[in-house]
Amino acid sequence: IGQNEVKQQVDILTLPKEFISLINIDSLDKVTALEAKRALRFLKKRGITQEDIIKYNIGFCLNGPYKDRVIVPSYDENASLNYFIARAYKDGPTKYKNPPTDAKSAIGWELYINWNAPIILVEGIFDALTVKRNVIPLFGKIIHEKLMKKLVRSSVNRIYIALDPDAI
Repeated sequence: IGQNEVKQQVDILTLPKEFISLINIDSLDKVTALEAKRALRFLKKRGITQEDIIKYNIGFCLNGPYKDRVIVPSYDENASLNYFIARAYKDGPTKYKNPPTDAKSAIGWELYINWNAPIILVEGIFDALTVKRNVIPLFGKIIHEKLMKKLVRSSVNRIYIALDPDAI
């Protein structure tokens, strides 16, 4: 690379290599299926249905850095992974473990958004799973610049913001 050339590195986010889909657990070995059932119980307690698991490609990790965590992916408008949440389904020191990328660059669940209809903004992915329709998880309390620009340029005429009480 010459002096005037700048090498641009693009990090492509992928699901953890240990990711196991919760869509069809009947094909899993007994140990993995048992752990999958624990993850499914956790999701069921949170009101997540089998339809949600299929639509959002929800899975879990049995090993690795995301061991004992439910993985909920987010995809951009081109169906490329742009972020994921890893939530512990067993008791432990930390509930969430974020991927090694910045959530500011991701518009949560962009693939599923109708930019011509009212949009609901929520903090987390589990809040979004509860709302289900035309909802964007912020992965926090801040509306980042990328999302703000997309909202302004869209045809959306109503935006509902439903943050947790501590957001005040």
